[in-house]
Amino acid sequence: MLGSGRPLPAFQLENYLLTRCQGQFISAGVTYELSKVTSEWGWRIIIAIQWAWIPPLFALLWFAPDSPWWLVRKERYEEAESVMGRLTDGSVNSKDYVSMMRRTTALEMEQQTGRTYWDCFKGTDRRRTEIACMAWAIQAGIGNPLQGYTTYFFRQAGLSTSDAFKFNIGNNATSFVGVLLSWPLLYYFGRRTVFLYGLCAMTVLYFIIGCVGIPSDDTPGINWARASLLVVYLFVYSPSIGATVYPIVGEVGASRLRGKTVALARMTYCTVFIIINVLVPYMLSPTAWNWGAKSGFFLGGISCFCIAWTYFRLPEMKNRTYEELDLLFDRGVSARKFASTDVNAYEDYDELMAGKAKS
Repeated sequence: MLGSGRPLPAFQLENYLLTRCQGQFISAGVTYELSKVTSEWGWRIIIAIQWAWIPPLFALLWFAPDSPWWLVRKERYEEAESVMGRLTDGSVNSKDYVSMMRRTTALEMEQQTGRTYWDCFKGTDRRRTEIACMAWAIQAGIGNPLQGYTTYFFRQAGLSTSDAFKFNIGNNATSFVGVLLSWPLLYYFGRRTVFLYGLCAMTVLYFIIGCVGIPSDDTPGINWARASLLVVYLFVYSPSIGATVYPIVGEVGASRLRGKTVALARMTYCTVFIIINVLVPYMLSPTAWNWGAKSGFFLGGISCFCIAWTYFRLPEMKNRTYEELDLLFDRGVSARKFASTDVNAYEDYDELMAGKAKS
């Protein structure tokens, strides 16, 4: 649990951590070993290994429980309590938690929160959809661009092919440690703080990477400095933008629209990801734009606009129940005041319903 009274985002972070550990780390090791194979099996095996994940994933899905929120909306309360017992470490009272879910669902029904994708863009849900989409778009546009091309970046930075693949393995190990740090960081500092300050640090590193890319010297010291800065950047990215976006997207949507909000946010992520992955090869390739490490200036400039959006629009959701978030969004509380605004879910709920009755 991450100190919010809501355990589910912790499992989203664990999934991200497992993906980082089992997927990218293993991929880096396999790719390094197969980089020595000069036949066509050097790339065929890499593609074939991806299919090995399908059977265990299906096995895990067979044992995955239904969402307790979905069960509450279907009025299957006993099953929801049972699932909550499986998803938590015993520190949460399942009965009380399900009661909170029932009250939150009732509140959103009173607020006429709908069931279609169009409802994600109505009233206060429009702001919540914006936050989810922008948070994931920032990860795709600012956090991921060089991450998918680390080995290629290391080569363009001047490292040998062997050193580039070795450095990529170390890079994934460093990123793994960074993701582990997200747990205490989110527990003590919250989502907005970790996301904002991580983004600021990444922006500074982007400009430093760009500056190191200016010298045309191809000396070993300059080459290793460029490569090392990218590793430092990814270490900062992993616990901040890399991991924090998952609880943000998972928590910001109204419970009755959460699945649709996440779907829209993921669609935004994929759109930005496609665009940026078309541009990055041109930035790095010596036969195209040939920016190399100077790509940091371009990405750092975009990151500055992302910092401004994060400061004014991303709220702090740490230690807030979904019911409290509904009330804060309904009041139109500024993102910068989310953490300091006092909310009594039960009294404010009755006041809100009384106001709706008068109107």
